[in-house]
Amino acid sequence: MAQVNEFIGRYRDLYRAARLYILIGNFIKITGLVIGGLIILVSILIALAGAGTIGQFDVGSGFATFFMGTFWGLLWGAITGGFFFLCGSMMSAQGQLLLTHSDTAIYASPFLSNEEKAREILTSD
Repeated sequence: MAQVNEFIGRYRDLYRAARLYILIGNFIKITGLVIGGLIILVSILIALAGAGTIGQFDVGSGFATFFMGTFWGLLWGAITGGFFFLCGSMMSAQGQLLLTHSDTAIYASPFLSNEEKAREILTSD
């Protein structure tokens, strides 16, 4: 019976690790979106400040400054936010794969009864 408890403990640790991977991945995704949004917002504000007085646009250097600042800010914000979101998605996917592997390991374990398998898989969430 002690050996069964050891296996159950391992599976529970595996589930905890998988949930941690998913949590970290979600945190990275949210952080990336916030950072990307802040980059875009700050670039628009800087472009407005560089264009001259807010609300007075003329076709000249002020408008070009605003357009280029906004364009590069949008591009940089999208790239940065997208990169962080991609990294977070990959991290969350690793956690999901780890959950799947742990379910498979519990299901295929010869050391657990069917009741123990069902209890561990159902109470893993």
